Amino acid sequence: MTRLPLAGLKVLDLGIGGVGPWAASQLAQMGACVLKVEAPNEFILQVLPTWRGLTTTYACLNVAKHSARLNLKDPTDRERAWTLIDGADVIIENFRAGAMERLGFGFDAVTARNRRVVYCSSSGFGSRGPMAGLACTDPHMQAFSGFASLNGVATGERVRYYAAIDLYTSALIVDAVLAGLLDRDRTGLPQRIEMTMLGAATTLTLTQCAELFAGGPPPRPLGARGRHSAPDGVFRAADGDLALGAENNDEFAALCSALDRPDLMADRRFSDQRSRLDSAQELFDEIQQTLARLPVDWWLAALSRAGVRCARVHADHETVAHRDTWAAGHVRELVVKDVGTLVSAGVPWEFQGMPSAVARAPRPGQDTELVASEPARAWSLLEALD
Repeated sequence: MTRLPLAGLKVLDLGIGGVGPWAASQLAQMGACVLKVEAPNEFILQVLPTWRGLTTTYACLNVAKHSARLNLKDPTDRERAWTLIDGADVIIENFRAGAMERLGFGFDAVTARNRRVVYCSSSGFGSRGPMAGLACTDPHMQAFSGFASLNGVATGERVRYYAAIDLYTSALIVDAVLAGLLDRDRTGLPQRIEMTMLGAATTLTLTQCAELFAGGPPPRPLGARGRHSAPDGVFRAADGDLALGAENNDEFAALCSALDRPDLMADRRFSDQRSRLDSAQELFDEIQQTLARLPVDWWLAALSRAGVRCARVHADHETVAHRDTWAAGHVRELVVKDVGTLVSAGVPWEFQGMPSAVARAPRPGQDTELVASEPARAWSLLEALD
């Protein structure tokens, strides 16, 4: 069986929290050998809830990795870290800007020894400007970037989504690292990548920014309805909620047919997309009145037959219990050595003819002894464990 596509790649994860570690975990789940260096101040180990003495958040963010405790301020551990750096293809860190330089492990110091490394740094606001070096976490960036405001409700309340900016920044790091590896292989030179959570958050709001700079009004909270087409939103049926939308006249006609509401098609207020947007509240009320008469399952069947895009509004626990979620591998059992089995999210990709990603997570520091006793052979020994 063919190995996963990143087999043979060695990644040193110097990150903490979510951004750097989850990026490195995605590389590990594509076949890279990843060693997470557990910093003495790894706050994620204190995040609740705990499970058999281990935080579930740590396990989910560090799938398929190895783990060793190294204090980069300790002379002995520093030498071990340098030996690992010498053999690494990729280094990922997400401390405050400038922290790695102060520790003596910045890009210039690393590439003086390893001329083929891809070195990725991620911070809240970057390394330049008056905000460089400021502390930042996901909730603060959701607030600062306007992301929370856009996802608020019509009454003005702001809404945050758990770890949304953290995990999106991680995904962008993976993109950049893979591009950096291609560039390194082409040029033979090291590559430095700088990521910011602010940059990631801004890309999530790019369509709203474009509308504003094109002369539109300041974006307002989106709530449960869209702003660019109507109808589009979450509606209440007799026994629950469902989401549906129609983005053009043909889709609106199909919706009216499924609802048995030909009068909506004939109404001049709803004759085209511009008119429907101008009369969005009236249209919402008409559709809501109809949907409230029957249960969600009835409407899902009728709407699907008509080709209308729709979905039941699930709670998280309902989605992860869904048969198709398991069948697609989006949820799986995650094995933690000497601890037990935890149900967690799976990977969203599948490589033809290649094995599934390893569904295991490390105990913090479980490979410390291996790294400490044979740092020069650590990478080959860790790869053998994979």
